[in-house]
Amino acid sequence: MEAFKKQWLPRMLVGGMAGLLLAAMYRDVLFKGGYSMPALCRPLIDRVGMVWAVVIACALFFGLGAVVGIATLPFADNGRELATQSLIHFTATAALWSLLLGVSIGARDPMAWLLWLGALALLYFLIWMVRWLGWYMELAAIRKKLGLDRKKKEGKTP
Repeated sequence: MEAFKKQWLPRMLVGGMAGLLLAAMYRDVLFKGGYSMPALCRPLIDRVGMVWAVVIACALFFGLGAVVGIATLPFADNGRELATQSLIHFTATAALWSLLLGVSIGARDPMAWLLWLGALALLYFLIWMVRWLGWYMELAAIRKKLGLDRKKKEGKTP
């Protein structure tokens, strides 16, 4: 619980606030529309009214920002736990992203939803791979400094 309070909670709050800031920056696009384009949240506004649409959209943006904030932490020390926690994190991110897309595009275009979900999966994979490569390079540098370089086996030189 202490690790949650010290590391996770502050990152969730900062990420959530960044998500709210993003919603505030694009409030006209979300709720008013413009340039002959309807508001992105029009399906939600039609269902629950403007006040509840703003509350729901802000909650979703806060949640999405919070899961992005958590992503700045390493999830685990070993491979299996890292893969499991990464999968849980991706599932939570995809669920919030899907809800946000459902609010904006509704059921009008399932192919658009799949395209956006695919873009999220690709972005998540690329970030995950870059982080893994960074950790791998750090480990290789540490091993080299400690004289544990893999390339230098006893009696064999490259």
